[in-house]
Amino acid sequence: MAAMIEFDELLRYERDELQRWEAFFARTPVSLRVPFALDADGGGRMATVGHVIHHIVGVEWRYADAASTAGILAMT
Repeated sequence: MAAMIEFDELLRYERDELQRWEAFFARTPVSLRVPFALDADGGGRMATVGHVIHHIVGVEWRYADAASTAGILAMT
């Protein structure tokens, strides 16, 4: 049996998760500086949790922009 979820339910879930994580990072900003994937020199694009979050949000924005530019969002 295939699992199904309505698109608006998915959007609500994403919104709720975003709000939960925003609240967490607002309460514990030091968690953004936790090391994640350091390069050999101790830095890198994903050196901290904050860098990873920045990457994830950037990719989401890029895809949303591409979808709206291509007219995909206008079709819904």
